[in-house]
Amino acid sequence: MASLRSTFPALAAVLVAAGCAELKMAPVEEYPVTARRVILISIDGARADALPHLPTVHALTARGVWTDAMQTVLPALTLPAHLTMLSGRDVTQYGITQNVMDGGIAAVMRINGMSPMFAWAHSGGRRSAAIAGMSLIPAAQRAEAQAFFEVDTLVATDGDAPALANAAIALLRADTSVAIMFIHFPDADFAGHSYGWIGANGAHTTAYRAALARVDSAIAMLWREIESSVDAGHTALIVTADHGGGHGSGCNTGELATHTHCTAHPGDRLVPFVLVARDAAPGRLGGEPAITQVAATVGALLGLAIPERAARALDLR
Repeated sequence: MASLRSTFPALAAVLVAAGCAELKMAPVEEYPVTARRVILISIDGARADALPHLPTVHALTARGVWTDAMQTVLPALTLPAHLTMLSGRDVTQYGITQNVMDGGIAAVMRINGMSPMFAWAHSGGRRSAAIAGMSLIPAAQRAEAQAFFEVDTLVATDGDAPALANAAIALLRADTSVAIMFIHFPDADFAGHSYGWIGANGAHTTAYRAALARVDSAIAMLWREIESSVDAGHTALIVTADHGGGHGSGCNTGELATHTHCTAHPGDRLVPFVLVARDAAPGRLGGEPAITQVAATVGALLGLAIPERAARALDLR
C-alpha cells in the first residue's frame, strides 16, 4: 500500500530540517524538487464512489497515487473544505464552518497563521493561477479573493466544464511560468443540489452521472495537453474533491437530504484523490488520508517552503 510517506521518501528529511517558529515559513535551502508545475483539480461534489464513473481520472490511478477514501472536513461544505485543501489546515477547528467568505474568515486565518499555498509560491518567487466557476468566487468578491489568496492570475467562467478546461489550457500556453494552477469544476455539485446526488434507490442520479461525465471529458482535454509534460517530470497532476453529497440529513439547508451535504456519512465526507507525477510510485494510499494533506503535497512537489503546521499534515514529523 502506497502512502504519502513512501511516495515522497526524500521529503521527511526536508521537512524535519525545515523547522522554524510556529507561524513562519520554514527556511529551507535545498529541496527535493520533483516538478516545475502542479495542477490541482477540485471536482466540487465528487463523492468517493464517483471515481469509477470518471473514466479518465480512474485510468490515471494505474500510474498514480490514489485513494477513494480521502476524508474532508466536518461539516463537509464547499468553503471550509477548499480553504482547508488550499492551506493544509483544518479551518473548521477555528470556527470556519459556513459557506460565506467574509472579512471575518480572512482575519481568523491570518491570526492563526493559516496561509494558502498560492502565498507559499509567491514567497518563493513563483507564479500561481486559479480557474474557477463563478459560484466559488462571486464577481463582487473576486478582487478581494485574489488579494487574500495571493494568486497572480484569477479566471472565473460561467462554470461549464469545457469552458473551464479551455481557459486552463489557454493560460498554460500563454504563461509557462505558472507553478501552481488550481482548477475548480462545479458541475457535479450543481447537479447534486438541483437533482440529487442519489435517488430513492441509493444510486447516483442520472443528472449527477451526466455531470461527472462532462467534468471527466474536460479533464481528458487537459490531460491530452499536459501528458507529455507529466511524462517528462515537468508537471504533476492532482485530482480530488471538496466533499461528496446525498446524505445531508440535519444540514438545515431547506433541501432534501439527497440534495445536500454536510455530514460525517461516507457519502458526504469521503472524496477521491489521484496524484500523477513521474517520481510518485503508483499505489493506493493506506491509512486515513485527509484533505489537509493536499496543500503540503503540492508544496513538497514544487520544493516550496511550507509553514510548519501545514507540513505536519503529511505526518512526517
